[in-house]
Amino acid sequence: MKSKKQLSIVLMAILVVSAFSAVLIAVAVNTIAEESAGFTVSEEMKRPAEAGYAGSGPTPPVERTFLEITGKVITIDGDPSDWAGISPICIDPHGDSVDGWPDDDIWDVYVTDDGTNLYFRVDLAYMPALTWLYLDMDVDKDINTGYNTDIDPCDWYIKPHGTGIDYKIEISPVDHTCDLYRLDVLDQTVCDVNWVYLGSVPCGCGEVVETAVPLSAIGETGSPCLNMEYQTYWYYSQDECPDTGHVTYEDCCVETAVYQAGVPDPNEILNPLRAMRDGYLKTEDVDRYYDYSPELTMVMTKDPALAYEAARLLVKYSPMVEQEVYGIGMDKLITGRDVEEIVSFTDGLKRSVSKNRGEVGATRSQEIIKYLDVFKGQVEASEGKTFSEALQDSIYYKGQIPRIPRPGAQQHHGRQ
Repeated sequence: MKSKKQLSIVLMAILVVSAFSAVLIAVAVNTIAEESAGFTVSEEMKRPAEAGYAGSGPTPPVERTFLEITGKVITIDGDPSDWAGISPICIDPHGDSVDGWPDDDIWDVYVTDDGTNLYFRVDLAYMPALTWLYLDMDVDKDINTGYNTDIDPCDWYIKPHGTGIDYKIEISPVDHTCDLYRLDVLDQTVCDVNWVYLGSVPCGCGEVVETAVPLSAIGETGSPCLNMEYQTYWYYSQDECPDTGHVTYEDCCVETAVYQAGVPDPNEILNPLRAMRDGYLKTEDVDRYYDYSPELTMVMTKDPALAYEAARLLVKYSPMVEQEVYGIGMDKLITGRDVEEIVSFTDGLKRSVSKNRGEVGATRSQEIIKYLDVFKGQVEASEGKTFSEALQDSIYYKGQIPRIPRPGAQQHHGRQ
């Protein structure tokens, strides 16, 4: 008869052998899944109906058709290096995913555009991610159209976001696919949503997740303005950015002019302006600029010569801005000739706004022209001063700050 000690040893051996066998079986099953599906996890695990949006969710396209992305300024390859100078539009707390898995944990989201395409970058705590990633777009900024995230009949979200989602990009970092869908909401009181597949877009999943969508595919023009939120999803929502509410992306007429004119290395021109905007100018004046920017972008887009002149002036006076914000070079004197050409451009912009009064609106046109007249007066008052003196004497200046050491690229806050 075996002793208790001998029985314990036998029992332990049985347990070890059982555990080892279970590991071998699991490895075999995973190997079969990988060989049959071609991915590191099985196809069944990645089906949206099971692992993605429960209920009324997207059906993966049987055959993908790709939307054309032209005029790229961001290479969609999962490498964040070409986002230098662009800071996050949304920053999320670290370690706040529901299930605690790092590949579900959103850290930062970046957005930019070039007047033709909208570019996205998402930083997760861990890559490669086995999660699903959704980029939500409310293009008309109306909660009553699209999928209402406050009512949330499909129970997709953790908290309300105050948006009506018109389009979604569904991203699977595992198989490097990014698919664009339009959401046709049939009934806001129940989970009855028709996901209309519009096409697949470039997908880069490396150190970060990147994708791009043509503005025309989401009903936007060269001056996009839309509300957004972002989400990881694995059986249920794991993390959202922002955690509640949404972010608004707005275009900038200065950037549009630089890209439309084909200026080489556009961030070399734009980054000092972004640094000056963020550190030197009053918030109310920056907000007013972005308020009028869609109309100014529209009129410059319709007048290529005007956009080219804007880009030429930005390139010419960029060294003055660099000197102010980075301390590079010498502070230069603003001459009568400088004032004359900037005033001439401003007058041309005013004429273009008046010419497009029908599209801009009579009241809005008057507001913008008044805004440009004030700017013109500030320019005329700068003659004979250095750029630094003119800036500090202007109504836009918010106060002295230390100069910013110039790294490889300066950041800005999501808006271009």
